[in-house]
Amino acid sequence: MFKDVFEKVYDEFKRDYGIVKFDKIYKKITNSKHTKSLISQTLTLEIAPYPKDLRQCVLSNLSLAFSNKATEKVAMTIILEIWHVNVNMKFYLLDKSDLQDLIGRFDDVFTY
Repeated sequence: MFKDVFEKVYDEFKRDYGIVKFDKIYKKITNSKHTKSLISQTLTLEIAPYPKDLRQCVLSNLSLAFSNKATEKVAMTIILEIWHVNVNMKFYLLDKSDLQDLIGRFDDVFTY
């Protein structure tokens, strides 16, 4: 089930940082014009985002631009879930293992 892919990341973050912080991040990402733009672009082009696209979307939100790595990664996962629901479920561009692989490559975009 696709939900399992996201739930593991969410559960770890909630355990380490709390549900209140998670909910704030979730709200920021779901209401973000940058998230909507990324979804629109990938829907139009029928493509999957790369980890660098997801991170750039997070960094475009000024309130998240100076967040720690864990916060950025959970925000990237939230964007990926939104993309999955709005694009991937229509075009089936990535299967469950592809989604897990994409999440697994999030660390590659952190070069500091």
